[in-house]
Amino acid sequence: MVRRLVPLLAVCATLVALIFVIGATFQPSTTSAGSATPFRCPGAEFSFPVNGSLGWIYREPDSIESSGSVHTGLDVWASGGDGSPVYALADGVVSRTQNSWSFDIVYTDSGVESYTTHVRHNLAVDDVVTAGQVIAETDGEWVHISLGAQVGYDDRVIDQTQDPSPYFAASLNYDDGARNPLPYGRPLSIWCTEDADDIQSGDSLCDGIVDSIDALVVLQYSAGLITSKPCSDSADVNRDGSIDSLDAALILQHVAGLLPKLPF
Repeated sequence: MVRRLVPLLAVCATLVALIFVIGATFQPSTTSAGSATPFRCPGAEFSFPVNGSLGWIYREPDSIESSGSVHTGLDVWASGGDGSPVYALADGVVSRTQNSWSFDIVYTDSGVESYTTHVRHNLAVDDVVTAGQVIAETDGEWVHISLGAQVGYDDRVIDQTQDPSPYFAASLNYDDGARNPLPYGRPLSIWCTEDADDIQSGDSLCDGIVDSIDALVVLQYSAGLITSKPCSDSADVNRDGSIDSLDAALILQHVAGLLPKLPF
């Protein structure tokens, strides 16, 4: 009996240690978290600009300004919050840098142009970027991108935006029957047209891996140390409607081999 309790006690000790680490090392705002590589749907030409969850999608009827106009791009919420890495969608060349918080890139293979904002960057016109390269960091918790043909630099690539779904191999156009993303916190993985329902329980970062870092993010969120919500569908391991230390403990037990499968 005592021998059976040893692994569980080890998990509890790890959980306590993580809490102390959070208190000792947490830095506000610009500390980024998340996978070192961007999330990409199977077979997609473009990866997503940040790891996290999707908010507003293309042609969502209620715009973010609640003006009643449709949304002309995608809003991707970074799981690491402010200062999270922003990745190049594919290989391309910077076509415009109007200011330090937005830029345009023309992608080599497709010829499509993206407008990206709500970021901090040091890009310059004619800079060459490669797929998955970190090219900026989030200025806040989310990034907005619009895609369009090369449009002669109209102010925001708004009038000629395209449905982004084919480039991301994901159902991202409301008019094409994409699932309504509200409330926020829907993991990027569930939008993929392939394996759309293949969400790994406990993967609070939506990076395709369940490990102790996922438990750490859940603990940070439940303790109020970060305000960006983890991927709620996968972080709420026990499906009780809240993301808390119990979910973190279950993730750690799974990582330690005490729970062969999540949810519990």
